[in-house]
Order: sequence, then structure tokens, then C-alpha cells
Amino acid sequence: MAERLVEDIFTALDEQTVVVAGTGAATTIVPGLAAQLRAHLAQRAALERQIADLLEAHPLSKLLTSMPGIGVRTGTRILIAEVVKSTKTV
Repeated sequence: MAERLVEDIFTALDEQTVVVAGTGAATTIVPGLAAQLRAHLAQRAALERQIADLLEAHPLSKLLTSMPGIGVRTGTRILIAEVVKSTKTV
């Protein structure tokens, strides 16, 4: 999506007939922002995989994710809430 957005922005810039202040700066700034976005999305995907692996390793994983509406995110939140709750009572 980031690459398509960058292409769309440059296509729009190429089609401009009026020079807008800052247009030249966009050719410098937009690729850097797109690279940062790609890196952020890659980090997020890696973190999601790690969380899914940790949930899958938990003994209650199959039970939690078998319930309607409970996937990786909700199952993880339930387990985290239980851990927090149990540490407060100790």
C-alpha cells in the first residue's frame, strides 16, 4: 500500500500544471516517509507473529481461540489480564 501511495503522489505531482510551494521538497520527503512506513509495518508484522507464537504455546490457547469472536488479539488480552490480575493478588 505504501508503494502504491508513493506512486500515486508522484503521478499527481507530475500532472500538476501549477507549481505549489513545497512540491520539490515532496520528492525528498515522501520516499523517506514511505521507507519509514514500510519498516514500521514490517516491525508490526514481526511482533504480531511473535505474539501469535506465544499465545499458541500457552496451554489455554486452543480453548480461548475456539470461542466465537476470540482470535489472537483478544485471546492475548485475556491472558495478559489474567497474569496482571494474578500478580496483584500475590
